[in-house]
Amino acid sequence: MNTKRKKQRGAGRRLKALLRNIDGIRPFVRTNDATEYFHVPCGGFIDSRRTRGKIKTEFIEKWIDTTIRFIERKPEDLPFCRVVAMIRTPCLWESQIIIFYDEGYYQTFFER
Repeated sequence: MNTKRKKQRGAGRRLKALLRNIDGIRPFVRTNDATEYFHVPCGGFIDSRRTRGKIKTEFIEKWIDTTIRFIERKPEDLPFCRVVAMIRTPCLWESQIIIFYDEGYYQTFFER
């Protein structure tokens, strides 16, 4: 029995495209809504069992850095604004960045 995993082709190229798409996310566009959601802008390759841990780590670091960038650029004129990063393991493709504009919705969101 061969326990060696087959190599995933194009993982570096896909990672570069994913990181470029994450940089293209523009927050604070729909401030009149209660929330603004940003999902992982790629296909499911990040969840493949063939994807190396180094690539997954680089994605997670970029996702957290993007959340920090959003927090630093929060508009001062908003009455309430919270930025939250949700990283779901082992299904990284389901990770999200959520921006809350309504305090009541923010308080009840985590009770679900």
